[in-house]
Amino acid sequence: MIKLSQRALYGIRAVVELAQSEGKALSATEIAQRQWIPEPFLNQILLQLRRAGLVRSKRGPGGGYLLNRPPGKITLAQVITALEGPIALAQCLEPIPLQQGEECEEFFETCVARIVLRKVQDKLLEVLATTTIRDVVEEIVRSEKPKVFAGVKP
Repeated sequence: MIKLSQRALYGIRAVVELAQSEGKALSATEIAQRQWIPEPFLNQILLQLRRAGLVRSKRGPGGGYLLNRPPGKITLAQVITALEGPIALAQCLEPIPLQQGEECEEFFETCVARIVLRKVQDKLLEVLATTTIRDVVEEIVRSEKPKVFAGVKP
């Protein structure tokens, strides 16, 4: 099974929650409560997102977290990469080439699985790189679904 990590899913949910706040700073506690994310884990995620330049923190009264750019300028690929590193469906598709002696190295250039998975990965990366947080928010509004994602209890 290929799936996103819980860290990446929580990160997407946190960034979407910030986008829906319409410029109002939200505390980690508010985000955690609204999205049912364990707050200690959310704090780690927000720190990574801040280091990646996707969110910023504001101190003092009315402080909390804000998006560092407009939601239309933040992609799903940027959020996932900030939290998980490069996106690859298989080791041989990672940006770092295989090292001598690693599994599959002798079949690297002719591997049918790699050739097909490269096409799948390219399409996946294209969708993630062209889908913005604004697109996600608009989809939520269009579908009239709650702000909470992926089977999480409201």
